[in-house]
Amino acid sequence: QLVHFHLKDKIGGEGVFTFTHVFTDACGHTDTDVWEWLVSITGVGEEHAERVLVTCPASSEVEVRNASSGGEFTLCDVQGRVVLREPMAGATQRFTCPVGLHLWRLVDARGMVSNGRVVVR
Repeated sequence: QLVHFHLKDKIGGEGVFTFTHVFTDACGHTDTDVWEWLVSITGVGEEHAERVLVTCPASSEVEVRNASSGGEFTLCDVQGRVVLREPMAGATQRFTCPVGLHLWRLVDARGMVSNGRVVVR
């Protein structure tokens, strides 16, 4: 079996690709099949310029650094209950919160999501 693939248009990128598959059997008979595939490039979204850092700088506080304004910071306890939800007004902000292990999520103004965990003492 001999297989040929012919790609037209936009090699190496997104777009419509035309494939031609030529079948040849042992007796020399051939048949051709042509089809098109729409190729879309997907993957990991653009990363933040700097990694978002969430720390506990003081008792019963979390500090969010390297965030963009216009986003939303959410802090949950380990059972998934929201204990804090605040808008981000600047690159660095501090919030008062309960002591314990918490899961955090930051959605910036463009919809990019960062998340992690922090121990508040």
